[in-house]
Amino acid sequence: MANIRLLFLVVALLCFLFAATSATTADPPAVTNLLFSGEHLGPGQYLAYGETYGLLMKEDCNLVLFEYKVAIWSTRTGGQGRNCYATVQEDGNFVVYTPEGRGLWAANNVAKPRGRHVLVLQKDRNLVVYGPVSWSSGTQSHTSSQVEGMEATDDVVTAHHNTLPSYSQVIDRV
Repeated sequence: MANIRLLFLVVALLCFLFAATSATTADPPAVTNLLFSGEHLGPGQYLAYGETYGLLMKEDCNLVLFEYKVAIWSTRTGGQGRNCYATVQEDGNFVVYTPEGRGLWAANNVAKPRGRHVLVLQKDRNLVVYGPVSWSSGTQSHTSSQVEGMEATDDVVTAHHNTLPSYSQVIDRV
């Protein structure tokens, strides 16, 4: 009887330790095609649209848009620092910063009103800041110039069923 209790205690202790270890080990964030205002895209992190397009923040501070592993656009900031990050500010400006906070590149788009914005890597490979639309990389393919159903005046974008609530409406066209 004592052996059964001891065995039960050991099994319970092992289960507890496994559960505690699992709870403290966070999964890496899922790859998405969205970067919300206030979020950072750090060195080695990327946005992706399926396996076709990707926006990668390289360790040399260059932010590069790839199509099938071929660079089609970049901020041309490679070699200007190390471990930089990209972010969408509350004013809608999309900026690459050094770790010290020095801006290396900016889309120079300041939206009015200030608020929540989102950078979207669209299925047409264009990078667009929405909330309202304030910047575009101009890299869309010839099949579409914007997210289906989105107008330049729309305040919300839904991509891959991720919603950015904003001023007036919700659109789920992607």
